[in-house]
Amino acid sequence: MPRRGDADFRRPFSIQFMLRRGGGIRWLNNLRQNLYPGMGPAHISAVPRLMLATEASYGHLLDEIAEVALGYAVFSFEAVGMYHGKPHGCVAIEVDDDDKCLEHLIAEIHSLTSVQRTRFRPHITIRKGSPKLTYFAYFGDWMGFKRLRSSVAGLLNDYEVSSGRRPLSGRVIGLQVVQGDMIRASFPFGP
Repeated sequence: MPRRGDADFRRPFSIQFMLRRGGGIRWLNNLRQNLYPGMGPAHISAVPRLMLATEASYGHLLDEIAEVALGYAVFSFEAVGMYHGKPHGCVAIEVDDDDKCLEHLIAEIHSLTSVQRTRFRPHITIRKGSPKLTYFAYFGDWMGFKRLRSSVAGLLNDYEVSSGRRPLSGRVIGLQVVQGDMIRASFPFGP
């Protein structure tokens, strides 16, 4: 299994923060300072989003948030500032079109998030392309995010047990892709 420092992982790492009204700049500055202490204030008030995409930041972020890399599917995670003062973000899942088992998993997650009792109604989009199927679940508050996280973690574990793959362990909060490998990461939300 590839680990941090292996050739496959020496690639730019990007996390996209979309800044919205209601404290997004402050939240992002706090997060940036936590990840990069001593680097000075972030001058981002004039731009709609910040991209961290350098090899140096990738290695540093792995030290901060990455726990384990698995290669059975492609997952990604996008952290999205604050929306009306509430944490807001999305989880994205990409799978091969011919993997019916994972398509079924996505359908289950879609069903779960469609009935989440969140402060803001979740927005669900499924985009199908060649050869990927991408699932996005947006959640509008902290409790909705925790419920979604718990549901996704349970479904992933059920999938791995039924398929004979190694079960996940630990917390599943955010997921990010590097060359087709999944990095399961613990990623904090909120100010």
